[in-house]
Formats: sequence, structure tokens, C-alpha cells
Amino acid sequence: MGSPLLGLTIMLLLTIGVFVLGQFFKGKLRLFRYIFWTIACLLLIGILINPFIKNRMERDGEKQIIGIYRLDIDNSRFNNLNLKNYSDLILTAKDNNTFIINRLAPFFKSLTGKWNLKDDGDISFIECSFDYNDKVFQIQNNDSWTFDNYDLNESNTSDRIIFKR
Repeated sequence: MGSPLLGLTIMLLLTIGVFVLGQFFKGKLRLFRYIFWTIACLLLIGILINPFIKNRMERDGEKQIIGIYRLDIDNSRFNNLNLKNYSDLILTAKDNNTFIINRLAPFFKSLTGKWNLKDDGDISFIECSFDYNDKVFQIQNNDSWTFDNYDLNESNTSDRIIFKR
């Protein structure tokens, strides 16, 4: 998959090419000139509108993520801890692309972090990281945040902390 800048450049060159092609019909066959110029104008409008549409789609996706998530004690596990002691643990995803956990827990070294919605066109996922390190991990489901063993504790492969709406 190419970069968005490359696609934008190709579309701009195509628009200029269609406009120049319309110039060849300046003296004769004015209908063709106007058809080519109309196509060039539509391409130019599409190029100008595209970044705003994408931003709006991303903002709509982010609005779905923002909210309060509670610890799912039935599906979560961490070493031999009784997670019922942490049943009041809440993760809040804020609209400024940060998240906060309401209290300390042994499976998180930090209470705050950053998140960002990534969308490749087919699927969307959340990339997030805690403030204490630069380790980025992915969350596949927008209705729950799952921190697997490699996010929490690399020594135990069955550890998993899940927050659900």
C-alpha cells in the first residue's frame, strides 16, 4: 500500500494532465475542452475534500471509543491475584486521546497513557501506550480494552486484563 502523499501527488498530476489535455482543444471542438476541464475541476474538488472526509471519519470512530470501561473480573486473570479486590477498577478513555485508570493496581505501572485510533480501511484498532514507557500495543475491539501477557508481564503467558464498557 502506497503513502497518502504519493496518492495525492498522482491525483494532482492526473488533474493537471486532464486540464492540459483540454487545452489542446482550445480552438476546435470546444465541447471536448469543457468536458476535460469539468473532469479536472471535479478531480481537484475531490483532492481538496478528501482530507476533511477522512478526519471526520476518524473523529466519528474516536467518539465511539471515548467512555468508561470497567474491569471484567470474570475473563481477566493475573498471576494468582484475586481480581475481585479490583472490581472497582475503571479505565476512562478521554477525548484528548489519553486514558486514565482510577487507582493503582499491581498489573499496571502507570495510571495514565495515550491512545490513537488507527484505521487501514478494512479494520480499525487502537494503539496505546502507558506513560512510563514507549511500548505500543494494539487493542482490536472498540468495546473492550484487552491487555495481554506481553503488555503486562512477559513471564506469565496466561495473564490478561480486560476492561469492558
